[in-house]
Amino acid sequence: MPQAHMLSKTTKNLAMRTICIITPRVINRQTFRPFVYTLYIDESGDPGKYKADNKIIPRSSKHFTLAGIIVQDRMIHSINVRIQNLIQKYFKSTPLNEKLHCYPLAQNLSPYNQLPPGDGLRLMNGAFEIICDSPCWLLSATINLEKYFTKGYPYENSKAFAMLLMLERFQRFLGLNNSAGNAIYESFGSGERRRIKRTVSALYGPLHIQHYDDINQILSRMQDGDPIKEPILQLADFCAYAIFTKHESDCHKYDRWNSIKQKYFELDSGYYTSGNVYR
Repeated sequence: MPQAHMLSKTTKNLAMRTICIITPRVINRQTFRPFVYTLYIDESGDPGKYKADNKIIPRSSKHFTLAGIIVQDRMIHSINVRIQNLIQKYFKSTPLNEKLHCYPLAQNLSPYNQLPPGDGLRLMNGAFEIICDSPCWLLSATINLEKYFTKGYPYENSKAFAMLLMLERFQRFLGLNNSAGNAIYESFGSGERRRIKRTVSALYGPLHIQHYDDINQILSRMQDGDPIKEPILQLADFCAYAIFTKHESDCHKYDRWNSIKQKYFELDSGYYTSGNVYR
């Protein structure tokens, strides 16, 4: 009898263990939902022709830069609040009814020339501090127009050229983080979208771009952004200006670039993968 009792107990334990092994575990799928990241894009420089008859075209630029800030969606609100607080700090009596724009601020143009002495510099420093302190990653693509514009179509569309290179890096970022992504670009109307998509299709083969379908989906979903409603676009403008100024000055003006370069995604990873693209 004691042996029978022990056998019964052992059999019962084995049965319970077996049940524990084969019973499927209930998974909360929300736990495994990938993070979503948004790429905020702005530009600096003139994307048009640089020279005609070997003469520099007035108001043209040798380079064109697209810059982007990657932010996880759950962090967007807190960064936007910091930007709004910074602007309100320096525009208390007279609200700034336009986006915070790096070029006129750096040149002390209107409306920034109405600020008390020293406040313009402090405002600019504050914007770059938000970039450096925030949980974000930077991307950029700068095109040497003197080199590529003369190659004709499709390279002469420098905006599409830079967009494709940057979105390729963004897709690499999303793949490494197993995440989904969206993009917002200031003044990205339907006509601009069609022109860029058409040129991107033509550039895909010559540039040996990978993951073209994923990149094309991001481009198709890209939103036309308002920097007042999407303040992070204003930070993207500061990034674009810092990178553009570095290249346009032949690397003589690089202080602002140095202050943000540690925020780049894969800055020193090589020609085909670096988040800082120069062509």
